[in-house]
Amino acid sequence: MLRALTIGLILAGPLPALAQQPGWAGTYAATDGSALEATLRAPQGDRYPIEIGTGDGEGRCTGAVGGEVALGAAGSGALQVPNDSFDPQSRIPWLRERYCRIEIAISGPRMTLREGLGCLGFHGAACGFSGSLERR
Repeated sequence: MLRALTIGLILAGPLPALAQQPGWAGTYAATDGSALEATLRAPQGDRYPIEIGTGDGEGRCTGAVGGEVALGAAGSGALQVPNDSFDPQSRIPWLRERYCRIEIAISGPRMTLREGLGCLGFHGAACGFSGSLERR
């Protein structure tokens, strides 16, 4: 009986270490044909390196932002990057935002991005970081 209990504890002991991160890493492309794309790399600890690029497909508007995002068990989190154009006294709303914040939600092979006000300086007015993407 003791031997069976010991074997059971040995087998049960490493099980949490066998748990793997969800398979979220990969490249996601816009489902509407735009140039919006996100690359989520394998996590480093509890944070995923991410790069998000956008464009209008005609060269009038391009942009990119990157950093690290902590994704919860449900596949949601937010990328927050300092807004280099931050001006708390500005009358222009996106300049008053200290950060470019992009909310990220992953469900199966789909990723949804929702851009906050402080991101306009990263890409210009003709394109953005909001949209629905699907893993390639």
